[in-house]
Amino acid sequence: MPRLNRASESAAVDLPVAGRIDTNPGGDVPLLLWLQIESAVRQASRQLGSQLREENLSSQSFTILAHLPQEPDGIAAMLLCDITGSSPSSISELLQRMEREGLCLRRRNPRDARGTVVHISSAGTEKLHRAAKRYSDWLDAYLGQCSSAELNVLQRAAIILGDLPAID
Repeated sequence: MPRLNRASESAAVDLPVAGRIDTNPGGDVPLLLWLQIESAVRQASRQLGSQLREENLSSQSFTILAHLPQEPDGIAAMLLCDITGSSPSSISELLQRMEREGLCLRRRNPRDARGTVVHISSAGTEKLHRAAKRYSDWLDAYLGQCSSAELNVLQRAAIILGDLPAID
């Protein structure tokens, strides 16, 4: 698969999804750029997912475990839906499995008796530390292939994409 042409002065971009395209205005550059971003994220996510599976975790379980220590009073299950982008029924099933595995504890929400608050358990903390080490080592190796300038570009792109307003 062709790699992204990293030369910032280049008049064209090598895209693994579409070969080489002209970057002049009016073309399909936004669509092809987005397809390239999706492809790169999907590829990295698959590789990272395999690292998490070594710890018997899904990416959603890891995301939940990573957020729980940030809130000593726990996190409302409905908020975990927003954090993971999952439906309430999916989160409920996932939390049931995580609780059976001893990774988290669910308690009635003291502010809303209809909901639950999720806390990390000591076993969840241990698993999070192991998975985070594996995750971090993998990211260091993966992103360690980039120069400082390239990492700055990636960081800027992430900020730009994260700050774009929703379009209805």
